Amino acid sequence: MGHKLRDTSKLDPKSKAEVDNIDDNDPNGLSVYPHNKQKVTTIGHKWEMNESEGNEYINLRHGLTGSYIKMFANGDVQIHSPVRDVNVVAARHVNVKAGSKVDVKQKDLSDRLCINVVGNAHLLVEGDMHQHVKGDKFETVDGTYTLNVKNRYIVAANDVGMKCLGTYQVEANKCTSSGQNIETNVQGGAVTFNYAGGFVINTLTPGSTISFNGAGNFEVNVAQDIMFNAGGKEIHYIAGVSPTGGVSPVTPAFSVTTALGGISLNALVGVGNFFAGGPYLDVDCLTGVYLN
Repeated sequence: MGHKLRDTSKLDPKSKAEVDNIDDNDPNGLSVYPHNKQKVTTIGHKWEMNESEGNEYINLRHGLTGSYIKMFANGDVQIHSPVRDVNVVAARHVNVKAGSKVDVKQKDLSDRLCINVVGNAHLLVEGDMHQHVKGDKFETVDGTYTLNVKNRYIVAANDVGMKCLGTYQVEANKCTSSGQNIETNVQGGAVTFNYAGGFVINTLTPGSTISFNGAGNFEVNVAQDIMFNAGGKEIHYIAGVSPTGGVSPVTPAFSVTTALGGISLNALVGVGNFFAGGPYLDVDCLTGVYLN
């Protein structure tokens, strides 16, 4: 085994194993004369071909920096630059393929490409970029994830799920949702809409229904007018049941109170009908009752 070239104590187990494997494959090893042939220059450059049994390797080493390219007896190829950079420049393509078979039952055994960057990583693509993952994809970000898209951002998926443990915030000049069915489920909290402009609900299909169903109260508070325009009929069904029980025949189940102004009910063509199924019909007025 070779000497350790760096501290790997803070790496995760998989990355540590890969880096330790690189460090272990150092240029030292068994060499038996005359099976080892090498040439060394005055400044330490080395060209070496070792045919010693059990340690057959080829090594090209830079004398001033210790950088080397080595092909090991087990088939591993290692390029090591301990003090400077490793640059790969190609006029056309750079093709990298790792592995030959995917273990679908034990996916950890299919780990073939491990990249460990101590510092920042930058990727510049001057054309289009395509990624195709035939299995699952997992990303873990310990800090903040920032995505800047200068044109459109499109996600196409059979199903999309998002879990947010804190605040989920969307800021948009215009926000549009389209779908056959849109459902929002709030477990134990509240839904609040704050609008500086108007709020419009349009049902575009004739005969469709807008329905509000609640187990508690329904309350509308506005500072100005409320207007209802119905092309057909307006029907109110009141069960007359309060949280404490049924309403008595003399207790109003439908009440209209105006602090100022009057109450006007006009049947322009049809008939006005008031029916009281209780013991009497009560009309109170401070000055008088006028019936025309």
